[in-house]
Amino acid sequence: KPAPPPLRVAGLWWLGSWLFVIIVTLLTGPLRPGAFVQVVTHPQFAAESLVGLLAAALIAAWAFEDSIPGARRSGLLRVGLIAAAVWLVAYVAGLQFPALEPSMAGKRADCVLQTLLFAGPPVVAGIWLTHRYYLPLAPLRSTALVGLAGAMLPALFMQFACMYDPAHILSYHILPIPGVVLVGVIGAALARRAFRRR
Repeated sequence: KPAPPPLRVAGLWWLGSWLFVIIVTLLTGPLRPGAFVQVVTHPQFAAESLVGLLAAALIAAWAFEDSIPGARRSGLLRVGLIAAAVWLVAYVAGLQFPALEPSMAGKRADCVLQTLLFAGPPVVAGIWLTHRYYLPLAPLRSTALVGLAGAMLPALFMQFACMYDPAHILSYHILPIPGVVLVGVIGAALARRAFRRR
């Protein structure tokens, strides 16, 4: 049976992952008061959020396309990684020029743990989908990119669910992302080794 188009699978994974992240975030606590109003009234905050959203979407699309030899479009990954770098730099610059007035409003005591845990199911689902329907020639690269895209989702939504302070965002929302990617890659490598031995 032919595998479904990778971009269609990526889109379904993207929507399902966002639905999961939003639901579990709301179940574990309220959003920061006035967070969505701030998107409309503060263009810099809106730009930060949109750039991060675009970066995660492009990286996810390329990761799924990368599962099929010859199907990937290198421009997707290039633009996605540039957007991810801009997203990161925006918060580094925000240490001096924050998009919003830094505040403790909406602070979640366990936001770093929630960012890690909420990324888990989307990343696992993405890895399973890319290996279930396709046979990636570079499985660790594919896994790393799926992990990066999946881990960015809760980090992005925490900008609305938790306090806004660039130093806090970098330390508690963005810093866990490399850890999620590393765990995903190690897990995929061990699973692949066990599969080959069997």
